[in-house]
Amino acid sequence: MAKNFNVDTLVINASNSGKAMERFGKDYANNISAETEYIVIPDASHSFTEDGAMERLYEVTARWIKERKAKKGN
Repeated sequence: MAKNFNVDTLVINASNSGKAMERFGKDYANNISAETEYIVIPDASHSFTEDGAMERLYEVTARWIKERKAKKGN
């Protein structure tokens, strides 16, 4: 499925989700045809409920969106 993606994509994993999820996230990001960024949120579980994890998730997502908009001149 990832090979069919032709838009910039941000793949985010939580560091405490386990090695299998980390491997899956990396493989998924590496198979996307468009520009892709892979990020791991440190000290976060899959649900991002730890102190500061959700904020970090929002921060990296907002940064990524702003970078894409600037790159495309929007």
